[in-house]
Amino acid sequence: MNNSSATFMATIPDGMNAFQQGRDNVRVLLDIPRIYLTEAMKLMVMREGVLSVTVTYEGERHEVPMQTGDQSKSQAGKGEWGQFWKHLKLAGFENCPGVREDIEKNKIVPDSTSWEVLRLMFGVDSLTFISPDEVKGRFDNVKVHLMVDQALRKVTQ
Repeated sequence: MNNSSATFMATIPDGMNAFQQGRDNVRVLLDIPRIYLTEAMKLMVMREGVLSVTVTYEGERHEVPMQTGDQSKSQAGKGEWGQFWKHLKLAGFENCPGVREDIEKNKIVPDSTSWEVLRLMFGVDSLTFISPDEVKGRFDNVKVHLMVDQALRKVTQ
């Protein structure tokens, strides 16, 4: 059993288009602010199972906070590999052969950034929790391994 969870703010679009009747079910469309995209994308990992959904009314649309302190990127917990990922980003890691293809294959939302997709692929809110060995394990590619080794050397100098 998977004990994953996702918490994010959303609104239901105006009009009846928000509810789509199927033969045995009803689909509900949600408008999710981009700041909650990483959290909402966790639903894709859970799509093979049954979800229990609880909705809490937070107020009128203009009253709903679209970013809270505990959910802002600047407040996100950081792991020990921040400098390593900084060097990978500067080196263009997301465009490395093998990485780019995996990002495109795992892109669920068309305008997701490469870094949002990478966080989803690793199942974390911050890549700073992902070690060089985990990156090498995910991408079995000589160019990726060289880039990881170079970034690691820069961090340990």
